[in-house]
Amino acid sequence: HASNTGDVANYGGLFIADGTNGKGVHGSAVFMGVHGAASGSSGSGVFGAASGSSGKGVSGAATNTGAVQNYGGYFSANGASGYGVYGKAIGATGRGVYGTATNTGDVKNYGGFFSAAGTDGRGVYGTSTGSSGRGVKGYAEGTYGVGVFGDSMGVYGNGGHFVNRSNNIQSVGLWAGSRTGNIIEGHLVDSAGVSENLRFLVDRDGKVYADGYFYGGGADFAEYVIPDGDKSLYEPGDVLAISPEAEEMSNTVTKTNEPYSTKVAGVYSTKPGFIGNLQGINDAGSGEEFPMAVLGIVPCKVCTENGSIRRGDLLVSSSISGYAMKGTDRLRMIGSIVGKSLGNLESGEGVIDILVTLQ
Repeated sequence: HASNTGDVANYGGLFIADGTNGKGVHGSAVFMGVHGAASGSSGSGVFGAASGSSGKGVSGAATNTGAVQNYGGYFSANGASGYGVYGKAIGATGRGVYGTATNTGDVKNYGGFFSAAGTDGRGVYGTSTGSSGRGVKGYAEGTYGVGVFGDSMGVYGNGGHFVNRSNNIQSVGLWAGSRTGNIIEGHLVDSAGVSENLRFLVDRDGKVYADGYFYGGGADFAEYVIPDGDKSLYEPGDVLAISPEAEEMSNTVTKTNEPYSTKVAGVYSTKPGFIGNLQGINDAGSGEEFPMAVLGIVPCKVCTENGSIRRGDLLVSSSISGYAMKGTDRLRMIGSIVGKSLGNLESGEGVIDILVTLQ
């Protein structure tokens, strides 16, 4: 036990092991193998350091065949900014905190159990500066084991909160992987945290399943296409047609340039809600692709070459490159309709919303 009101660091116990298989402290007891407490400004209830090849600064083990829970190590923090456990790893493959749990009974056991009740307390706070280090790593071998389990009862709490502050474009906020099972699952749970309904999942093949709706930022379904010619010559709102010149790439398009073109394919999307793509997630694109709306609401370039446009008018390509006009020749409109007008244009050229409905 250590109590200090001065400026120097103090320790309930400071234990160092340098042997090949040394242990700073090894304690065995029915209730507590080691108990450390510190109330000083920089005190440590237990501080362990090991430099041996298999040494452990602090090692805790719990063996229980009864019905109550027991812990290899139990740490709690009650201060305003306290940490139940603060782990730091500097080695190339170091772990700030590493815990394992093996249980053959019916009761729960934990590789590490950490609790914080302070205003800004952390049950676990791990930091790593090594090239392959882990701030926190959890590992479970049990049938229903969980490597890391987060549970929140707070009004604005998060069971898990992950933030990526790296300025590297290849860094990720959350990395999830699976060898055989689903990569991600989302469940609706009851007050005890038990699943009531599986609502969302990503399986190991990358297929996404959801028991609900998808809300995107746009209002159209688009496909990635490749322009025939320089991409800088195209812009959102252009009416597009299948390019007759590019036979190798099936998704190559060009701007329409003739009235009632039956090659009309869609509209260059301004803000698509969903994008389909012929390429896989790991395929490197050419960088020339852009989204073409094939269904839904999208801004479109229109002109009054065939008369003023009113809401509900059927639209077809015009002789002006990339522009649509009102269709009036019913025989020529078969196969050439790009959509229906959702706006009005009295004269000249402009951009209005249309409902893309290829017919």
